[in-house]
Amino acid sequence: MVMSRITVFIALLLLGGAVASCGPDIPTEPSNNRLQTIPDTLKLTPIAPSAVTTMNLACGCTFDYTVTGYGDTTYIRYQMAPSQNKSSYTITATALPTAPQGSYSSWLSLSTPDSNPDNAAHIFYDTLHVTLIVP
Repeated sequence: MVMSRITVFIALLLLGGAVASCGPDIPTEPSNNRLQTIPDTLKLTPIAPSAVTTMNLACGCTFDYTVTGYGDTTYIRYQMAPSQNKSSYTITATALPTAPQGSYSSWLSLSTPDSNPDNAAHIFYDTLHVTLIVP
């Protein structure tokens, strides 16, 4: 009885080692980089119908972005312009003057792949939130 328990224990240890050795190498250091939009929330009014934010990677690296989604653009529009070296982008949100009285919200979701070859499958995301209030 004691011999069979020892045999089962050794077999489980060997099986665990075999399974662990077949897995892919996973980077132990997560990337400290991130896509950031600062500020990430803009508020528009008829008195201040435009607001500006900046999007960049925390590393200061150059990058291209993809718009992965956006909210209602009936009364809120976006314009994006790169810096000269594409290390940051200026995002301008503008309220249309035809917006009737009310509160409106929109969002803009952006992404870019990690430029680190060790994390090539990783994608950074960030979302800009915009609110328009017409009293």
